[in-house]
Parts: sequence; C-alpha cells; structure tokens
Amino acid sequence: MLPSIPNLVSTGVEFVAPWEFPCDVPERARGKDNKKHRSAWIETPETKHNCYSGWEGLASNLRVSNAKEGNPPFKLHALVADYDAVATDDELLKGIERLGDYAPSYFERTLSGFSRFVWLLEEPVMVPSREFAVALLKLLKRQLKPELLSVGLDEPAWHAPERYYTNSGQWRYVSDYRIPANLMSGWVMQAAQEFSFRKTGGSISIPVEIAAEELKKLYPGFDWPGDFTLNSQGPSFWVQGSSSPKSAIVKAEGLYTFSAHASKPWWSWKDLLGAQFVEAYETKSLGEAVDGIFYDGKSYWRQNGPGKWCPYNKEDTAMHLHITRGLSISRSKNAPSDVDRALEHVRHWSSVIGAAPFVFRPTGVMYLTGDQRVLNTFTRRTITPAPGPVEFGPNGPMPFLSEYIGGFFDPGEQLDYFLAWLQRFFQTAYEQKIDSGQNIFIAGAPGIGKTLLSTQVIAKLVGGHAAAENYLLGRTDFNSQLFETALWTVDDTSANDDTHAHRKFSTIVKRMAANTTFEYHAKFQVPCQVSWRGRVVVTCNTDEESIRIIPDLDVSILDKIMLFKAADRKMAFPPSRELEAMIDRELPYFARWLLDWVPPAHVIGTARYGIQSYHEESLVKVAKHSSRSNAFLEILEDWKKDYFAEGNEDWQGTGYQLLVAMGKDPSKAGAIRHLNPSIVNIQLSALKNKGYPILSVDSGVMRQWRIPRPPRSTLKPLPVTS
Repeated sequence: MLPSIPNLVSTGVEFVAPWEFPCDVPERARGKDNKKHRSAWIETPETKHNCYSGWEGLASNLRVSNAKEGNPPFKLHALVADYDAVATDDELLKGIERLGDYAPSYFERTLSGFSRFVWLLEEPVMVPSREFAVALLKLLKRQLKPELLSVGLDEPAWHAPERYYTNSGQWRYVSDYRIPANLMSGWVMQAAQEFSFRKTGGSISIPVEIAAEELKKLYPGFDWPGDFTLNSQGPSFWVQGSSSPKSAIVKAEGLYTFSAHASKPWWSWKDLLGAQFVEAYETKSLGEAVDGIFYDGKSYWRQNGPGKWCPYNKEDTAMHLHITRGLSISRSKNAPSDVDRALEHVRHWSSVIGAAPFVFRPTGVMYLTGDQRVLNTFTRRTITPAPGPVEFGPNGPMPFLSEYIGGFFDPGEQLDYFLAWLQRFFQTAYEQKIDSGQNIFIAGAPGIGKTLLSTQVIAKLVGGHAAAENYLLGRTDFNSQLFETALWTVDDTSANDDTHAHRKFSTIVKRMAANTTFEYHAKFQVPCQVSWRGRVVVTCNTDEESIRIIPDLDVSILDKIMLFKAADRKMAFPPSRELEAMIDRELPYFARWLLDWVPPAHVIGTARYGIQSYHEESLVKVAKHSSRSNAFLEILEDWKKDYFAEGNEDWQGTGYQLLVAMGKDPSKAGAIRHLNPSIVNIQLSALKNKGYPILSVDSGVMRQWRIPRPPRSTLKPLPVTS
C-alpha cells in the first residue's frame, strides 16, 4: 500500500496498492504527444484516479508538499524511478539483470509510453526533515544505481519526495525482493552520518518526555516508577545485570547511573537513543531556533519588530540568538556554543543567493530556477477589501469615489478600459500572484485630480507608490528603492527637452511593461535579479509642451501603454486632510467592487496583459504632433515637395546623402543646421516605425533609405517661366 491521491490537485491521501488499482484513463490522456490533455485531465479536481508516491507525510492523511508550512516527508515506503525515454521490454530485462541483487518489485509502462520502476521496502523508514529525505535519496541512488535499468532517469523526480506519479494501469510484477529493514537502517545511518556535517562535542539537551517515548521503543525493560521527570530516580534499565530500582537519575542531557554493572557513569542521550535520533532532534531544534533567519553570503536577514526584512552582521545576529531566542553562548571542552551551531546551521541550510523585493509574491524564500533560492523581502500588502456586495453610485458606501472616478474620463468609453486595467492590477496583487499589465498615461487640465487618482487612489489600493520621474527621465540611474513598490508614478508637467533623454524614457517605459526581470543592487547588498510586474502611471497636462512626455508612438510600444484623457471638469474637493480621510474610508468598498465587477467583453485582451490597450484619439494626434520626429517630418515633407516637383522618381540613399540633398537649397540651411547623419537615420527609422511611407533598404555595408514618389496630384507644380 502506498500513499495516493485521486488527482494532482488533491490534498487528501489514502493508502492504495497502485498495481491493483482499476484504471479508467481517457484515450486522449495516453501517449507522449498528449501531455496537454493528460495534464488537464489529471489536474482537474473532479477526476477520480490514482496518483501515488513512495513517501508518507508527517500528517499521514495529507499529501507531502515542499511548502514552508506544508506537510514534510516523514516515512519512506517505496522508491520510484521514472524514465523519460522509450525502452523495449528486452532492454528493460537486461537493465534488471544489471542491477543484480537489487531488483525492483514492480514495473509500470507510463501514460507517455515510457518506463517506471518501484522498489518496496520491507519496513518503512522515518526521516526528520525534507532535507534529510533528499540526502537519503541521493545515497540510495548511489547504492541502488537505478540509472542501470534504462536511459533517461528523471533525477529531479527521484530527489523530490513531494512528487506524485499518475497511475497508467499497465503494471507487471518483477520480483519478490523487498529492501530488507536492516539494510535500509544501515543506509539511513550512513545518510545521517553524511548529513550530520557538524559534531557538537558535548551532550545535547532533549525534553525528557520526548526521550521517555523513545526509550520505551528501544528498551523493553524500560519501566520507570512514577513520572519520568528531571532529577527523578529509577532503575538503570539499559545496563545488563543492573537490578537496583533507583540506580539512575534523570538529567536534561541524559542519565547518570550508580550501577556497578555500568561501563561508565554518564550516558548521554546520544549513547542511549543513538546518534541518528539525537542529531535528527538537534537539527529540528536548531531549525526552530533559527526559523526566519537567512544568509546571503554577506548578511544575515530577519524581520524586525514592525515586520520589515533587514540585513544584520554576524555579531548582531549572534546577540539576537542569545538574548531573544535564548541560545547559549557558552562553550565547553572546545565544543561550539549553541549560538555557533545556530549560525552554522543558517549558513548551511538557510543560504540564499540574494535578498530583494519581489512585488506581491509571498514573503520569504523563493525559488528562481532549479535550486536557486532568494529571499523575498517584499512585505507590503494591498488594501483589504470590505465585505460584499458593494453598489457603485451615490447610494452605495463610496459616493465620492463613484462620482470622482465615474466622471473622470472624456470620452466616457475610456472608463471601462481603465477600470478593467485597474482590476487586473489590484486583483493579481491582492492574490499575491501579480500579472503584467500596460503602463498608462493620463492627460488632462490642471486641478482636476489626476495626481489624486495616481498617488492616492491607485497607490493606496496596491500598498503605496514611488516617484519615478528622475529615473525614467534619465536624471538618475539609482533605482533600487523603486522596486520596493508595485506602482511607479510620474507627475511632471513637461518631458526632458533632451532628445536622448526622451528616447531613453520611451525605451524604459516600454521595457517596464515588456520585461519581468531586472537587476536589483541596493547599496551595500548582494546584487541579484528580481521579477517586477508592476505598473507605471504618468500624469500630465494636455498642452503641447507637457504632452511631449508621452513616448514616441511607434508600433512596438502601442500594445504596452494606454493613453487616457481626463474630462475638463472641476470637482469641489474638500480640504486635503478631510479628502484623504474620505478616500481611506471608501477605498475598501471600491476594492471589493473591483474584485466583483465583470468587465465588458470588448475590453478583454490577450493573456499577456489581459486588457485591450486603449489610446484616446485626440491624445494620439497631439502626441504625434508634439513628438521629436514630427519636427523632422516637417523638414522632410517640405524637401519632398520640391524634389518630386522637379519630376524625380523615388529617392534612395543613405542618411548622409539625404542630408546633403536637403542642404542644396541655401534657404533651408538654418532648418537643418542641428542635423547630422546619425540624427537623420534615427528620425527616418522613427518615422518608418510610425507607419510613414519610408523604406529601409539592405544595400550591404551601409543602410539606405527609399522615399517613394507621392501620387502626382499632390506634387507642387513647377513655376511657369516665359
């Protein structure tokens, strides 16, 4: 009988013999090319099938999990080797012969058509932790050599106690061999010796009630008169020939005996209970003592009183372990202190490659790829939604926000797009599995509440914001503090007039929506990569100068941003303190309404961003007219009229050649004085990306451009001469 679950999303465990389970597998779930259908079937909660494991959890009725507060592996009943390669029966028979004495008990032909073997144990064995289980599995792989059976051994699965295997129903009995209990005990002991990387050098204190339970299992003659408590007396039951009823005294570190038959007077718990039991207990105790402390190779991280993750040096951490967590700093007989062992435990078992904020992901240890562990120091939370349902409007519990947000946009069609964008942002952050979304620009007249929307409403929904204009506009390269929040805001009346700075701004805004991984390097800390899926909200006025903050609208950025235009209306806002209190009072209801609201179908987009990108028409026009490339377009259009009016066909050449052609008219020298070949190439490329009729021609070493001749009806006529 092996621990089994009915599908791969179930948590309840029953003990079943997989090779006897009556399987009814849909045909669409069989075959190596049907993995998608198979996953959908076996990951459906309603599926009643059999997925088995060789491991029983600490809570035997629940599946083994790898989560920090999950159900760790506790007992090993069987070993399962999964092979991701096709092998014939003859090849597998030869593989079984190569194993010699360690033949498996059963063979299964998997739903993919591959191979799987199961070794049953004569008796299950217990382990103290998942780490020990993995160490034991590594040792058992060296001993059993399952790779001799077939090619394609899935080693990550072998080393994962939390792995469950979908029953195919195609089983064969291989042998009567069961891994003997004494052999398994020897391997467990060997694993314990390898796992126990440190030696305490002294006696270990164990609660006497725990020691008593283990003594009862190990010593049939254990019969303590009264309660087994500190300083109580009883017989030396472990000493052969001892008959005195009170020849031993209970101490926190072991038993002291007066028996003349004893070979020594002091017996530590390691002597009495065995090294494996004591070291397992010590590992568990140290784990509890250092719970929540992590080491990144430089600093020891833990949460301070208010719950913020902070780095501490070795001395600060040692003092904390001693004063707050009660570990001893005393050493005896050259043995390390409890604090020393705790620090070593942290360095060995709680190491991370770095510590950084991963916005709206569960705080604590995260796995990036494989076994790369990082510490997520992000602790902000979204606002807590009020109980529902909630009505939107003047008669509901959020009358101000209903009026303010409900009439904020003009044209009104923008509202659904904005609310759907905001819902995705808030909901995925609230669920701590934040998804990507577009960055948004909100343009409107002064004093209508644009900044209020970004820094009070949106920001408070998602736990705060960071002012990012200096970084996004190229005024500083320091950005680590920005990754502490999921919302970056820019409230600027004008973009940087420098063309290079605006181009950098456009690039960064595009990257913040398209990418999810960024370099995080806070001062004095170990650098690492962080996943950031937040949003950038830019607010600006609608005049031509302010609107220049909108990036150049080439086709590669349109799906990554939204452009919203605010209504030109003046609300009567109360004083700041009263307004803030009112927003704080109504926001939980707005949060609940957002979670419950169903967006209309026309705003739903692809899985990447979830919502269709919206671009308000008048803003697009103004943004294009205010763009850097538009000024160059005016020069280009004026030159084209003269050039093609002379009867010329398509023009083709390099950026330098175009600059020379434009300079042939002395009257235009002032207009092109600021240009150079590099700028011409950049502006031509920008215009091409915006859809203007300009072609890039591959001519070998140099890039050339082709400017097609316009329809003849649009050409300026040549002057008439007599």
